[in-house]
Amino acid sequence: MSGKRISAGFAWVAALGVLGFCGFFGFSCDDQGDVADIAAGLEDQLVDALRFERGAKRQGSPPEGRVENAPQVEVLRGEQEHRPGEDFAFELESVYAQAGDVTRAVVAVEGATQHIVVEGALTARVMALVGTLADDPDLYGKSFTISFALQTADGRTGLYKSMRFVVLGDKAPELDDPVEDTAFAESRYEPSGRPE
Repeated sequence: MSGKRISAGFAWVAALGVLGFCGFFGFSCDDQGDVADIAAGLEDQLVDALRFERGAKRQGSPPEGRVENAPQVEVLRGEQEHRPGEDFAFELESVYAQAGDVTRAVVAVEGATQHIVVEGALTARVMALVGTLADDPDLYGKSFTISFALQTADGRTGLYKSMRFVVLGDKAPELDDPVEDTAFAESRYEPSGRPE
């Protein structure tokens, strides 16, 4: 009889252990999912903050790049650090023979659920993309991977070229902000070098 009680007790403890084990890993998975959601949210917030001239957001993953019969970005130029409220500029250089067929660039932030299509043209083998980084305090101090590809009017997309995009921790000062006078500026100095 005592043996049956011990067996039943052991089974009960084992069942509780299994439930606890599953519960622990269930919470862990949920936590990891939350972290992933936050990361994806920040990347989408960067897409929202990238205000390219002649740019439009598109939902979903960017088009896949290819090598054959598509314009390639040979050289990508641009700053890696950006301050909210300031303008940015990127240059995409290409030696694509049919330069007139290239009508836009695709901009993608790694991990985002949307991308940007920017209308443009190759001029002297370079497409210039300009815009402004909108202010979003959630992005301060964060680093991202941003990728660029060229695309033709009929949708042929070249391979992507990537770089880091770092959002600095404060936004640019407003140009019309008044300059605060200091006490020193208001003091009058005598020949002795001492303020009156």
